[in-house]
Amino acid sequence: MQKWKGLENSNGKISLKTLKWDCRVEDLHCRLISTQEYVNTSKETIEAVYTFSLQRGAVVADFCVVVNGRTLKARIAPRSSADENYESARNSGDMPVLLEHADEDIC
Repeated sequence: MQKWKGLENSNGKISLKTLKWDCRVEDLHCRLISTQEYVNTSKETIEAVYTFSLQRGAVVADFCVVVNGRTLKARIAPRSSADENYESARNSGDMPVLLEHADEDIC
């Protein structure tokens, strides 16, 4: 397991506090768990877009976000209803999270 600390952006409004990787080989598969903790140091609510690559043949088996102690766990939905639910929640002041497979190897 590797753990890394200490990245801040230039304006100080959002920064990466911790990054942890846990990699385990199970039979012919590799299970990689990435835990990343970001901190918004401003008083403003922000909408962030986080992009990550996914190797060919890899899958996202679980995804969750913890915001102010509230855990938001992913569930699979058709793209049209997922987009609609995200926009509806955002417009009502909620804190939605949307994970989408944008390209062949980008989420």
